Amino acid sequence: MRILQEWAEHYKKQRIWVYPYKDYSEKFQWLHWRNMTDSDYDEEFLTYDWDSAEGINVVTGKKGVLILTLAKDKNIIYATKVLLKVLTVLGLPHDYKWVIEGTTYFSVILDVHSMPVGSINKKYKDFNIHYEDSYILPPSGIFSESHFKNGIPYGHPEQLSWKTLSARIEEIKEIDIVYNPNSKKNIRKKKILIACSILFGIIAIISMFYIISIVTSGEQLNFLETTGVLALIATIFIGGAIITKAFD
Repeated sequence: MRILQEWAEHYKKQRIWVYPYKDYSEKFQWLHWRNMTDSDYDEEFLTYDWDSAEGINVVTGKKGVLILTLAKDKNIIYATKVLLKVLTVLGLPHDYKWVIEGTTYFSVILDVHSMPVGSINKKYKDFNIHYEDSYILPPSGIFSESHFKNGIPYGHPEQLSWKTLSARIEEIKEIDIVYNPNSKKNIRKKKILIACSILFGIIAIISMFYIISIVTSGEQLNFLETTGVLALIATIFIGGAIITKAFD
């Protein structure tokens, strides 16, 4: 397909090594790529048949390319908040271009150097690391719904050292990537919400009776009474803010 070839050439210009995706059963051979040079890849790239391809595979591990894939919560608002938190933890802007959005996942493409020799932990509870393997990039027929969330990326992905990424992975592990109502953090939020709701519900009722009593009396409010009413109203708003923060 012409569109696949155009995208492949675009990726290559951004120093991303790609090759045609044809068969899911085809096993990735890292040994084929490990010692390949830029000139070797340039020659091989010219031999690729994109007309029979179904998609585009990226070779992670070459040119530092590492892909962090996050499970995507069914609640798109929550899922988007999680993505923005992860980007913040990684030190990336919220409109970072190398972010892929699929139906059930987000993927963040990075340039990571100084990787440790040997195996690294690639699977966590709700996110995975792709390195020294293949990964399907948009546009690809098998994952036709996947796309770059913030527009077509230009330039190589953001560079991080493995030491930095490792530290930030520890922070990402603390994020509820998929909402779990039974997690300790969310149970604590529920308790805060219930307590705040009861407290500020009582304050609201007292405030209402207090204001009604003043209004029905026909008397003008003095400075202290006016200050008291404003303080009660402010307290109600602060309570609402605290309740909102419990779900942030």
